[in-house]
Amino acid sequence: MDNICQFCNAKKFSRETPGICFMNGKIRLAPLESPSLEFLHYMTGETPESKHFLQNIKAYNAYFQMISFGVTSINTNRDEINCFFHPRKIL
Repeated sequence: MDNICQFCNAKKFSRETPGICFMNGKIRLAPLESPSLEFLHYMTGETPESKHFLQNIKAYNAYFQMISFGVTSINTNRDEINCFFHPRKIL
């Protein structure tokens, strides 16, 4: 990964096409705002709740991912197969 995108500074593979990133500059994103102090508090690892958050961030991400496509209940019993309940179907 020795190539750098001129539009977003992403590292790219040498054979990666230039047009894939930001459509050769046709897409412009607004600059990101600085994270809130509350968010930064969870990312420091200095408090018990911050340490808990960082140790479980993958699980939180998975739950939010399920919520984003409508899952309403997740079976977390480790003795059973996990089922994800969508309002219209079981995933």
